[in-house]
Amino acid sequence: MEFLYFGSKGWGDELFAAFLMTIAVSLTAMLIGILFSIIFTPLKLSNSKILNFISNFYTTVIRGVPELLVIYLFFFGGSGAELCGKDHGFMPIVVKAVPKNEYYKWVSIQKSNKVAITK
Repeated sequence: MEFLYFGSKGWGDELFAAFLMTIAVSLTAMLIGILFSIIFTPLKLSNSKILNFISNFYTTVIRGVPELLVIYLFFFGGSGAELCGKDHGFMPIVVKAVPKNEYYKWVSIQKSNKVAITK
């Protein structure tokens, strides 16, 4: 349980920061959803065929697709592909839990390698 300690012995402060980020993302998503509802509800109720078509398109395409697919579309089809190349989605990902001091040691090694490369 020492991984949950705050400070240099554990990851408690990082987990708390991640918790706060999750709350911030949730509140932002809620505000964006309210904004979209304010925009598209009058369009849906409109008698204009063009405005009604726009709202129906939004409802069918954006809300009809599962959220996970939309997230994948933005992540894998977005700027990550430009940075990492066409095989961005096939990059190997490894997650390893280590003590904080070992992590800081690894970071310092990576920074020294970066300095050596740039010189």
